[in-house]
Amino acid sequence: MKRWLLALALVTSLPAAPALADAPAASTIAAHGRIVPTLRDGQLIGFKVYAIKPNGRFAAAGLENGDLVTAIDGQSVTTDAGTRAFADNVIDGKADCTLTVTRRGQTVTLTSHRT
Repeated sequence: MKRWLLALALVTSLPAAPALADAPAASTIAAHGRIVPTLRDGQLIGFKVYAIKPNGRFAAAGLENGDLVTAIDGQSVTTDAGTRAFADNVIDGKADCTLTVTRRGQTVTLTSHRT
């Protein structure tokens, strides 16, 4: 999971490294907004999204600045599978998915569509 956390948190490109070879490029992420891993008591609880681009995939999914993405299709983003689903389906737009988001203290369900 560490490679996905690093890839999702980057805002600048890094030289190619085997561990990050299949992760989304930082420029791909930045085209949609900014993702920040969010910790509570030292444990990852989700990814906050900021600086959402109006024509990007995050906006198309209904994400708003400050939203905390906690699950994709019921799979927590704190797991390898959940983080991979976030990268594949929300950032890369490979498939439709349902996002569970905490917005201003309330749980919200959104749908991200394949692009």
